Amino acid sequence: MRTARNSKIDRERKAQIVDAIRAISHEKGIDELEMLATIERALEAAYRKNTGEEKTPKNYKARIDQKTGEIQIVAYKIVAEEVEDSVNQISLENAIKLKKYYLPGDIIEVDVTPASFLRTAAQTAKQVITQKLRETENGRIAQEYTEKENDILTAVVLGEDA
Repeated sequence: MRTARNSKIDRERKAQIVDAIRAISHEKGIDELEMLATIERALEAAYRKNTGEEKTPKNYKARIDQKTGEIQIVAYKIVAEEVEDSVNQISLENAIKLKKYYLPGDIIEVDVTPASFLRTAAQTAKQVITQKLRETENGRIAQEYTEKENDILTAVVLGEDA
């Protein structure tokens, strides 16, 4: 059972995720929108892995609200009078419960975010941010030395990456 205290903690955690992304993006000089888009792609992959191929809709997208940190997976389903594929279709009756003006053949967004997805999302975000930071740092180093190409340099090797 969800309590008011639990939902307040969830809101605070979500806001902390967005604040952390902003701070890291600013500190490391990475575009915030690019970071969010990368995390959304990783969340989509995590969703597909968690639900399994046969239960994953053909068309879906992960979204992160930049203000609240709300993470949502939405599936694009086709409204059908008679549902033959519950993963990719929604009944007209259920669609009308969402909005009254849907007709058969319409494509609608349906929230399919799993209840326990916040923990997975946080772990995924952490991995993606770490990877993005590594890529950015390696890109900067490569750029720095590309600019020094054909120059004579003196250097001391302190260590070697495996």
